Order: sequence, then C-alpha cells, then structure tokens
Amino acid sequence: GGPEYSIDALSMPSPPIVSHANFNPGNDTLAVRYTDAVNNFMIDLVFHLAGTPPGAGRADLAESIKITNTGDAALDFHFFQYVDLNLSPNDTVSFMNPNTVRQTAGVLVASETVITPAPNHREVALAGITLAKLTDGAPTTLSGNAGPVSGDVTWAFQWDFVIPAKKAVLISKDKQLIVPEPATVLLAALGSLVLSRRRRTV
Repeated sequence: GGPEYSIDALSMPSPPIVSHANFNPGNDTLAVRYTDAVNNFMIDLVFHLAGTPPGAGRADLAESIKITNTGDAALDFHFFQYVDLNLSPNDTVSFMNPNTVRQTAGVLVASETVITPAPNHREVALAGITLAKLTDGAPTTLSGNAGPVSGDVTWAFQWDFVIPAKKAVLISKDKQLIVPEPATVLLAALGSLVLSRRRRTV
C-alpha cells in the first residue's frame, strides 16, 4: 500500500555514464543508478542504442533494469513503465501479447518487447488516464486493457516482485522504431490520401 514514485525523485549518487560500445563512431550506451537508502533498494538502468545505415529508417533501443534489495528483509516492490510516445496526432496502440506492444501511425511503427520477465499487468489508455492513476497518491494496478485504442494514446507495463534480502531482479526490454523511406511514405499517402517496504516505483 502506498503511492507510486517516479524514479527521478530518487537519489543519483554519481553522474550517469555515457560510453561507446561498438565499432561505430559516437557514444551509444547510457548507464544510470538511482538509490533509496530509506527503503533499501537500488535501480540500475542501462540503455544501448543501435542504429542502421543512414536512410534505412530503423533504430533499436535495448534496455536493462536491475532492481536490488539492499536491505535485510524481503522487499515487496512494484515497478511501472509508462510511455507517452507521439508518432502523429492520431496513433493506435495495441498489446500483441502480454510481452509486446505496438504503436502505429500510418506507416510509422514503434514497438516494445519485454524479453524477461513477462509483466504482471498492462494498460492502453488515452493520454492522462494512466498517468493520473500513477500520480494520485494511491496504490495502482493497471487495468489490463490491451487495446486497440486510437487518438492521443499512452501505454504502460507493471511488474510485481517480492525481492529477497540482498538479491536483485532484472527486467530486459527492447524498443524498435521503423520510419520508412520517403518514397514509401509518399506511396502510402497517395494510396490512403519511462514506499515503505511496499513502496511502488514508476
């Protein structure tokens, strides 16, 4: 029982680390650590961006989320991912299965797949509805609405864990964005004209 808190409200004991992890020029990896000494947990986030050659119109963002119980007792922990992504003024979002969500706007496509573990709950809603639940000061369980929902839409995942003392859980996810080449977009247009010991964290 208790409200959710955005992780950016937690302490960041050291600056984020930006690094270069492949053969392409430029940094592509970001690592961030948040801690809560009062409620005895730590969250490590690692994002790795992989692009394709110029003009290919694809990008991939791999995400790793490690939640560590730094205390001496089991931690009842609820983690939410809330996404408000605008591809156009009128997008459509559907959960394809418990692990995968897809957002489309014409030929533009964004998707996310949870590699492990499967979320316990999910929700598609018009903008403002889910965020209001996550910021109203009361505990939240997502509705399970899998869509499709069209308009100014948002979506969210929820994981429920009991983390043993001094142990950790790992969430692994992957986002993809597909932007077709301009000729494809033109043809389509012509054809159709991111607590107590039960503290919840967003």
